[in-house]
Amino acid sequence: MRTGDLIQWADAFGVAPDEVPSTLRPLVRECRELLDNTANLRARIHFLPDRDIDLAFMAMERNLTFVNQALGDALVEARREVYS
Repeated sequence: MRTGDLIQWADAFGVAPDEVPSTLRPLVRECRELLDNTANLRARIHFLPDRDIDLAFMAMERNLTFVNQALGDALVEARREVYS
């Protein structure tokens, strides 16, 4: 994460740049929990006769996986930038 990116993240969160990692950390955790809950719910409804519901849950899982990875990457980069 370049310094300019860190400043943009800080501005978006309304925090100081050195607070970005501690602000991102709970978001990453909450996103992971949401992804896990979605996977568990999908497993429970997987055998329903409505295939569209299953497909919708699959799409949600894919999107949450992307968001989780992107937030995790941002956290790693923010830590690197702040603590280097």
